[in-house]
Amino acid sequence: MKTEVMDTFDFSAQSRYFKDAGLDLDVRVASRSARKFTASSNSKTGNSAGDVIGDAVVVYDPILTPKQREIVADSLLFAEMRADEECGQNRDNNEKWFREYGRALKACGWYQPDFTFTDFKSSTTKLTVNKAVLEILQTIAGPNPAKLLGMMSVAFNTLKDDEKGLKLVESKSQKNKAGTFKGIPCTLDGGQLAVLMACLHLESKDFMVNGFWGEYESKDLRVYRAAGKRYINENAFERVWDRVRGYIGIDQDNYFKPIEKR
Repeated sequence: MKTEVMDTFDFSAQSRYFKDAGLDLDVRVASRSARKFTASSNSKTGNSAGDVIGDAVVVYDPILTPKQREIVADSLLFAEMRADEECGQNRDNNEKWFREYGRALKACGWYQPDFTFTDFKSSTTKLTVNKAVLEILQTIAGPNPAKLLGMMSVAFNTLKDDEKGLKLVESKSQKNKAGTFKGIPCTLDGGQLAVLMACLHLESKDFMVNGFWGEYESKDLRVYRAAGKRYINENAFERVWDRVRGYIGIDQDNYFKPIEKR
């Protein structure tokens, strides 16, 4: 998989994606990237417990460099915003939204062989979102999951007392009867930058509330899960990084919030 990331990236397909998105690589970028703040400037410092990016809680392994944190934050934010632009924020058509999300990540240089939603069977009569996300993450966290699960748990616990972060997470589900929640720890795997994505999608008879701390009767839900690991071709991302930054500068206040350490 890692060899494929480095050796077989389709640069022509990347160019076509950005051209179709109105971000042609052959056209000089205007200074749209000058903005109030950037995902990268907040993430690279390491002074946060993680970031809220759309409906995802993203955490960074301390071994990552500032540049690698920037790559993760900017590319995930770009994919979140592109998927919403193509599909709207209504997650009733979850399959289409994630298809566009995956296309955007792929155009940024991320590779993953498959990301398919399947039924999730809760082992309890009540389902709590953050616990279910950790359960899904454990299935892909490798032979020593304690570190990554611990990073996610700290971020969840910190976010619970972060009013602005909570507001952003809840805004993605509160108006809908369907909600999607992602836990994304970022680390190095064999020296290569990787993200592990654990995703939970809920469909309910009632409106979704309380974000990652929502507790629901399992019998009242349809629950789906997806999980996978993505690797990135960093050279491919650097080729489009200025376009990504220009794009996310437009509306990122509605999508990004660092989780402040206590």
